[in-house]
Amino acid sequence: MRFTTKAMILALASLSLTAPAWAQGAGGALIGEAMGWVEQGIGTAQSLIGARQSYELQKRNMDEMQQQQQLQNQQAELQQYHCPPGQAPALVTFANGTHSITCVTTPQP
Repeated sequence: MRFTTKAMILALASLSLTAPAWAQGAGGALIGEAMGWVEQGIGTAQSLIGARQSYELQKRNMDEMQQQQQLQNQQAELQQYHCPPGQAPALVTFANGTHSITCVTTPQP
């Protein structure tokens, strides 16, 4: 039969109220040890949560850097594309993620 940590602590605490003095010392030691395990488990959980948050932040930063790099590459590609006078290069992105450059007429002031 498996007990949760809380159930074990409660059981030991209730026994320590009616047990002889020598057993109460042992029960107190067991409760202290169990509390140490609980605290260690909480610390481990907090460390894992912190690591997960750090990973998510790094991933978000990498995604943003990758998007910025794509934008810079597209800008460089547009600058190298030559259009006839009165037209400017424009990037057309399709639903499947591919893109193409075309020339569009620029408005005259």
